[in-house]
Order: sequence, then C-alpha cells, then structure tokens
Amino acid sequence: MGFPALAIITVLLLSLPALPVLAGNTLTVSGEIVGTPGPRADFSASPLAGNPPLLVKFSDRSTGTVTSWAWDFQNDGTIDRRTRNPYFLYTRAGTYTVSLTVSGPDGTDSEVKTGYITVGSGPTGKKPLALFTQDRYFGITPLTVKFTDRSRDNPTEYLWNFGDGGTSTEQNPQHTYTLAGLHTVSLRVSNAYGSSTATSMVIAIDNLWWRR
Repeated sequence: MGFPALAIITVLLLSLPALPVLAGNTLTVSGEIVGTPGPRADFSASPLAGNPPLLVKFSDRSTGTVTSWAWDFQNDGTIDRRTRNPYFLYTRAGTYTVSLTVSGPDGTDSEVKTGYITVGSGPTGKKPLALFTQDRYFGITPLTVKFTDRSRDNPTEYLWNFGDGGTSTEQNPQHTYTLAGLHTVSLRVSNAYGSSTATSMVIAIDNLWWRR
C-alpha cells in the first residue's frame, strides 16, 4: 500500500534542520575601544658636567609619534632649540634645569630634569695672565721673600723659578735666599687654554760683606 504524495512531502520538510530567520535581527558588540597612545617625552645628554665653555649634546629618547621638539636648556621659559638632537654651549657657571616638550598627532608631553647640567667655575676660554707681588726686593742673607699670585683668568698650574736653583708649584710660596746676588724670579701659570710668564728680581746681599 503506497503513501500519499502529501504525506511524503510533509515527512521530508520535518527532517530538514531549522534555518535562522535573519530579517529584523540586531547584532550588538560591546567592549573597550583603545586609541593610539600619545608621545612620552624623554632625553639624555653628554657631558653632564664640566667647566665653561661646555658644549653639551642632547639626545631625544621620546616614544610615540613625535613631529616637533621644544628645548629649554636654562629653565628661563625661552625655547632654545627646536631640532630633535641639538647641541648647546654653556658659557657661565651654574646648575641648569633642562626641559623638553614633544608634540605629535596624538598629543603633547613634557619632561623636566632638575639640576641636570652642572657647569663649573674653571677656565673661561682664555689663557691666564701671569701676575704676582712680593713683600721685599732686597735684603741681607738669609733673605726670606713671600710671593703672592695675582694672576688672572683662572690658572690651574703654577711654576715658580726663584733664580737660585729653587722652584715651587705652590700658588703663594715663600723662598729663602742664602746666596748673595741678583736673582731673576719667574712665575709661569697655565690652564687648558695656554700659559704666560711674569718676572721680577730679588737682590740678596751677603751678610758678611754687609757687616764690614
């Protein structure tokens, strides 16, 4: 006995998997949208200390997308350079705070390093000028003379020649003459930029001759 055609079609339809109905459905996605991080300013320098004139190289270490740089090397509110890795010449002694402000399409950031550069009070870029005074120019042996340095422009080394074979590297020495005669005294001063020499004289009179 055969099945009616309608019954066969009904069985086939019931055996098919259920199909989703798309019309009118809504898809919702939730979560945090993370944007591009802005720049973070950072820098280094070399050297960090020295005597004037001190030439310092600054190196940008910032991260992120950076399109402009603004450097203030003396903490005076003035933008000194706008390049990425600049040089700056410090000509005066002092301790300097340095700041860098960087900008890009995603924002701006600043880094301030307090007391970052130390400039000493050493040589100022000129060779020294040798000058000195002495408390006496002649006398009877043994004759002790005190010499006082009056040199200019920051000498760092001193070499005295007292004219009788004696020498000294002190800044303000004293020397005793035991030999009679005319002694030429010289002071040679020097620093990183050069040297100069000043001269004078001492007349030492023999004690025995003076008593005659």
